[in-house]
Amino acid sequence: MSVQDDQDYLDLLAGKAVPHAAPNTIREAEIFRAALQAYADKKKTAKVEEPYPPILAKVLQRLETEGYLPKPKVPEISKSRAIFPRYDPLFSLAASLLIAVLIIAAPIPRYNAKSLEPCVNEFVELQPQLRIANLRQELTTLGIATQIIQLKNGWRLQATLPTDKSPALLQLLARHDNLIVLPESQYLCVNILAEEAQ
Repeated sequence: MSVQDDQDYLDLLAGKAVPHAAPNTIREAEIFRAALQAYADKKKTAKVEEPYPPILAKVLQRLETEGYLPKPKVPEISKSRAIFPRYDPLFSLAASLLIAVLIIAAPIPRYNAKSLEPCVNEFVELQPQLRIANLRQELTTLGIATQIIQLKNGWRLQATLPTDKSPALLQLLARHDNLIVLPESQYLCVNILAEEAQ
């Protein structure tokens, strides 16, 4: 609308006669004035005040039905927009940095080199717990610390033997089926598994 159309519209709303106004301006102003007057009359007779939004909704609806306002178009939502409502590069950057910090800050598992070495002594017994307990007791008597781990189907004994093996330790290893000790690390590992019932 031009400045003159605006002034004509305001004059028409005020109830003044504007003969040179554009027909669309006259029609629109008449509709709006009638809606405002209907609201004012209703307000005088009604005991409860009606809030403002319904007035606007009624005016807009009437303007739409008269053809002065186009009907609002409902935007079509594509499937990709429904899943990802909006793409925000700053959010993506922040998420990437958070993931990088979590990866860097995560503790790195430390493996005991001995636990990665193979367990070369493996036996099958009817009572694996009894044999592992006897072996542990004999090694402890010689002053050697042991660790026992329960396996799915048996037991594992791990120990680090001294470099200088005493005759008593050599006899113990021979007595228990010539147990093999890895020479580089002096690591003793024995798996004693339970014999499956047949």
